[in-house]
Amino acid sequence: MKRIFAVTLFTILFIGKSFSQSQMELNSISYKKYEKADVKMTLLYKKILKSITSSTKRTLFVESQRAWIKYKEAEAKSQEAVFGDGSMSPMIYSASLSTSTEERIKL
Repeated sequence: MKRIFAVTLFTILFIGKSFSQSQMELNSISYKKYEKADVKMTLLYKKILKSITSSTKRTLFVESQRAWIKYKEAEAKSQEAVFGDGSMSPMIYSASLSTSTEERIKL
């Protein structure tokens, strides 16, 4: 529930700063923000993976990341569903992906 509120608040603030932009532009900006976070995540993932010497721990790390990616995508779809199939859907989806990815990077 906190997550839905956070994404909703982010969306409202994001839109409030961008009245002169079309929804397509807002969707694009949101997706680009996610792409930046994803690049950071990928670099961190590769760095950590290189540092793991145990094959068992490496396998567990890879499985954990794959499970987290599935969770992140399911959470984003859930967030998007709250708002229906409107023109904001891509922005909500991308914002959720960004938030999840940025939170994971901080861990």
